[in-house]
Amino acid sequence: IDRHATPPIPLVVEGIMFTTADDRLMAFDVYNGVRLWDRLISGVDRSGLPIATSNMAACGVVTATSRSEKEPENGTDADRPDRSQSHFPLYVVVDDRECWEIDSRTGTTLRVHKPPHRDGADRDLWAWIATDGRRLYGSRAVIGDNRPDIQHSDELFAIDLEPGQLR
Repeated sequence: IDRHATPPIPLVVEGIMFTTADDRLMAFDVYNGVRLWDRLISGVDRSGLPIATSNMAACGVVTATSRSEKEPENGTDADRPDRSQSHFPLYVVVDDRECWEIDSRTGTTLRVHKPPHRDGADRDLWAWIATDGRRLYGSRAVIGDNRPDIQHSDELFAIDLEPGQLR
């Protein structure tokens, strides 16, 4: 990925770093650098994003651990929190048209979310994305008439993640 084309910044949640490359989504353990999973997904890389933004969002909550949540004091593996039971979804915008809900541990696609439809629009696109674990927040992108590389948002929305309904 051309680092001068303002690609997505990596996202770190619960000790897992998510990052993109050319049509590739990857997850790494931040403690030891081990690749947890790697998927080829056409359109997962974006460019032209505003500084310090991304096309990924997650809200991690450790649901169960076999060790203490206390961070290691001496940096040994034995003292490190066990992240193997961490389970939360990663949300990633793909090809600006869909937001994929992905299992953070396995990289498996769980669901696909679409932005709300705008009457008269030839296509509905995702722009900004965030989550608080209960809702997926987004903005709908509008492409500039004269400059297709410039977009702005015309609507903010939220999707309840349990029923999957637009709010």
